[in-house]
Amino acid sequence: LKTKVMYNKVECICITCDNCGETFIDYRSGFSIFNDENSAHEAADNSGWYSENGKHYCTDCHIIDDNDNLVINLERSESGII
Repeated sequence: LKTKVMYNKVECICITCDNCGETFIDYRSGFSIFNDENSAHEAADNSGWYSENGKHYCTDCHIIDDNDNLVINLERSESGII
């Protein structure tokens, strides 16, 4: 019996915070990769991540103020600018 080890290259979706660079991990499933954008966004949204204009922000990098405005925690920024 001959055994082969097969490796396949596949594309997947990961969401990364545009402020601090943290990769989203769905703590319910333990996964950080998804097979499509809709699944990734749904999981991130359900975990408190925020997306706007193609940017994504983790729960530690954003709040929504009393006027429903997005406020970014620049102290966690990788570069100091957004």
